[in-house]
Amino acid sequence: MRHKARCDRLRSLALLGLYALTAQGSTARASSKAGERSSRAVFEQTVEVKSLAAQHFMKKRFYRTQNALFSLSVVMRAIADGEHGNLVEKCESEAIASMKREMRVLDLRQAGFVKLMEDNGVNAMPAYSKPRLYNVEITSPHSLRMLNLLSKLDGLVGSIDCLWLNGILGSKERNAHIVNTAEAWVLSPTPSLDR
Repeated sequence: MRHKARCDRLRSLALLGLYALTAQGSTARASSKAGERSSRAVFEQTVEVKSLAAQHFMKKRFYRTQNALFSLSVVMRAIADGEHGNLVEKCESEAIASMKREMRVLDLRQAGFVKLMEDNGVNAMPAYSKPRLYNVEITSPHSLRMLNLLSKLDGLVGSIDCLWLNGILGSKERNAHIVNTAEAWVLSPTPSLDR
């Protein structure tokens, strides 16, 4: 019960932080002409996303997750105190560990597909008919980790498509690999704070 109360408090703080960011964003747009916008460090980067699975990730998860992680890293630390500060620290550590695990899994899967390509004499990657460009502001180290995950996901799906186009994987295998390695990751529910 006590854990649930802490999680409820953290959710309230997170909502407050997200509300503050949203309000700050709308007032920043309104007041930027007057030079009143608060300044924060960002890297601006244009990212080309080729595969449909990675494009879905950008549309459905990237920006929401990026804002949540920024709130957790910056806003929540500013408004959380004592025990709640420790809970924020724990949530942030879990998010980082989760991203690192995902990177390792994607790297292992990619290594397996690259080996399969080499074993079958395939050395050219396919082009995609409708790659998309996204302008991304890197607002925290977490944003950069998310972009690295996105790049790995895009490359992994490219390898799967390459193997399929070369007849090494059948359509059923291709679809199973994409569902298991890319789509399941992209469409998985947001982790709960109740764990």
